[in-house]
Amino acid sequence: MNAQPIFPEAGPPLLEVRDLVKHHGRVRAVDGVSFAIKAGETVGLVGESGCGKSTLGRAIMGLAPLTGGEVRLDGQVISDLPYAQVRPLRKRMQMVFQDPYASLNPRRTVGTIIEEPLKVHGLGSAKARRAQVLELMARVGLPADAASRFPHEFSGGQRQRVGIARALALNPALIVADEPVSALDVSVQAQVINLMVRLQKEMGLSYLFISHDLAVVHYIADRILVMYLGKIVEMSDRDRVWKQPLHPYTAGLLAAHPSPDPESAHAPRLRIEGDMPSPTAPPPGCRFHTRCPFKVELCTTEEPALRPLPDGRTVACHLVTVAADGTAHSPTEGGEVIPASRASEPASAFPLSHS
Repeated sequence: MNAQPIFPEAGPPLLEVRDLVKHHGRVRAVDGVSFAIKAGETVGLVGESGCGKSTLGRAIMGLAPLTGGEVRLDGQVISDLPYAQVRPLRKRMQMVFQDPYASLNPRRTVGTIIEEPLKVHGLGSAKARRAQVLELMARVGLPADAASRFPHEFSGGQRQRVGIARALALNPALIVADEPVSALDVSVQAQVINLMVRLQKEMGLSYLFISHDLAVVHYIADRILVMYLGKIVEMSDRDRVWKQPLHPYTAGLLAAHPSPDPESAHAPRLRIEGDMPSPTAPPPGCRFHTRCPFKVELCTTEEPALRPLPDGRTVACHLVTVAADGTAHSPTEGGEVIPASRASEPASAFPLSHS
């Protein structure tokens, strides 16, 4: 586990996750994750299916009990509070789920679905709640007559707007969005993403945006966390992750992402072979070493710490080196696959690419 959480440089954190662990029996879904989100910030969480992204999001929301670690909201530990004390705090944290149909009660009208959080928390009179529901629907782009209709009468994008309106009902500070556009068509994805960006500006929201689509995350996020087999392997601002990834896994994810312009390579063209190991028995040392073309013996025996670098980035890789001027160097620089025999050479052997 990480000894200390990694926090944003400026501003007090709204959400702090400290050494969070979530095991399902022998499955080590999340295995010591630390990070923070400050007010008004969007943090993107990316990784392959099965890496633990959704489990992490649900654990933060209290939808799954923690195996270890803690979650803090506004500096207060909320992960070990009894239900009666956590319930009022839920107004500050809401969630938008991946499937916009399965997350809505098919037997209730859209109006009652959006109103339900207000009723649960005893907010306002029936008349005031109805007025607020209409205001929320207008804010997310739904017509007023949608209140009397049922979820099956709407498209996927409209249903996701209902889910967003429900999440906004309690005026939260943080929304955990778990793959909120993955089930939607590309054109509808753009509409929902732009809606979320607009709402963030209007309401000062913070997002933990979970997705496997790096292009979407690059568009919406301020910082990106890259997750592999239950661990965070890289943290950085979105542009550095996109243009100069440090961890070989990050470079491989970006290389696998299709580009509309084949002439503009946005990342080293690194090919990742094989499948992710089983989370029931993670490999020793670096968990990525079974698929990494740069691994050395140290990678197979010693787990790399998630360490902050002088340039503000954070990475868990033995082969990322720092030059005397504080510049970080990755074994993937220049787009070539550097043989393991060269991976232990001084940082000067790998010229930094600014492409």
